[in-house]
Amino acid sequence: AATVVSPIAKSGYVNQREQTRLKNEAKEDHPNMPSQLILANRYIKGSITQSKSSQVVTPRKNADRKMRNALPLPISPPPTPINGHTYGIGEFLHHHSNEGGGFISKAHSKPYTYVKAGQSTIYRMIKAHKDGRKFAFDEPWNKEGRTPLLNHAEVDVAAEALAQ
Repeated sequence: AATVVSPIAKSGYVNQREQTRLKNEAKEDHPNMPSQLILANRYIKGSITQSKSSQVVTPRKNADRKMRNALPLPISPPPTPINGHTYGIGEFLHHHSNEGGGFISKAHSKPYTYVKAGQSTIYRMIKAHKDGRKFAFDEPWNKEGRTPLLNHAEVDVAAEALAQ
């Protein structure tokens, strides 16, 4: 049965194919000598070359895509919230406008975790603020990132109205 080879050959397969080709050439040139000895002598003399079909062309590294080993910028710890635990939306937006983008990751990550909302909620509130929405300094974060239909006071009023 024929061996099916994928279009992209693995490096082990390519290396094995190249070694087999070299051994066969060595056997043809010197049938009475062991092929490993012939290959070792050729390697020492530097006469082993790869065939055109087995040469691997490595792509040129693109400097723009290459990750640079830059030093991390020092980001100061976020200021402690006024209530001591978590930022309100307005307080967070105030600090964010002064500190910049690194502030989000610092305020959202350990050991600080001054914002309990997810990053999508944070970015949604930043966009709403840029679009002109005003937030109270101590306004709480919505758990789902959506504006609730009623706040607690309005729910109490609606419940009393239904009870009458």
